[in-house]
Amino acid sequence: AHKKWAWNLDRLINRRIILRQGVLRSLKSKHYDVIYIVDHSYAHLVNIIKKEFPEIPVVIMCHDLDAVSVLDGPCHGIRMKKRLLRWFSRPILDGLLNANQIITGSDTVRDSILMKYKSRIQPLQLMTNPYGIAQEFHTKCEVLQEKMARSSGPVILHVGSVIPRKRIDVLLKAVAIIAEQFETMTLIRIGGDFTTEQKELVRSLGLVDRVRVMPRLTRVEVADWYRRSDVVLITSEAEGFGLPVIEALACGASVVVSDIPVLRETGGVFARYTPVGDSEEFAKLAVEQIQESRKLGGQGRSDDGLRSHLERYQWTVHLERLVEVLEKETCLKMAR
Repeated sequence: AHKKWAWNLDRLINRRIILRQGVLRSLKSKHYDVIYIVDHSYAHLVNIIKKEFPEIPVVIMCHDLDAVSVLDGPCHGIRMKKRLLRWFSRPILDGLLNANQIITGSDTVRDSILMKYKSRIQPLQLMTNPYGIAQEFHTKCEVLQEKMARSSGPVILHVGSVIPRKRIDVLLKAVAIIAEQFETMTLIRIGGDFTTEQKELVRSLGLVDRVRVMPRLTRVEVADWYRRSDVVLITSEAEGFGLPVIEALACGASVVVSDIPVLRETGGVFARYTPVGDSEEFAKLAVEQIQESRKLGGQGRSDDGLRSHLERYQWTVHLERLVEVLEKETCLKMAR
């Protein structure tokens, strides 16, 4: 607990004091036509920039609303910890809404900002610019030397962190149900080790010998796991985008995900959906995908509709649109 508080204090000092001083020094010593903040968690800097250099337009990338979610709802009677979090988050929200242009990776996040803060923001301040997929997920690579033979049993894959909104509990309960039907099934976890509570759940569900938590992998290795998996499960209850869904589809993997708007947006008609938190339905659909994968001999899907869907998620397209925004803001600045 002390280590976590020390880390948070260090982050507070760096973001709110040291970074602020560095930004101001840079703005005073150099000329900038436009400023682009790549992560909304640094949106508090917008307030500083606008106060000292109001003529410089600021564009910011908003990945999700996690950093300001603590501000939802009334403040009365809440604990001191939450009050501190609200104090920390308020400048982030104010800075975000103060930006000349807000870019989101998904229409879902864009619509959420408009709905929540419609009295403080104009629709023209917002635009969607989807993220891209790394080339490794488009180009077939040689498989790893350690390749798990398909005859050894189904491979279920989960890619992502283990923070609460990822609903690892739902994932593990679904895997326990699937394990009843496949004696040699394996869950591959990419994205960090389980928490203490999650490890206890793995033990209580009898999955210790069925789960492999991978070390830090290269993108080539992650892409290979997508391709060799029978099904990818994404059990999140909230996301800002859902990059593993797009990566998995690009690799030809079968995907079963939580039925939330942003994953509907990224998965389209090419993923299968189940209610949030429904482990039994996740297991049912996963078994169906495993059986289908086995019939096809592990061959990934590929069709014109999917290729057309994935064309939206290209870094070249993302960068072209970003440059257009920055140039537009520069032109507007010169016209003022």
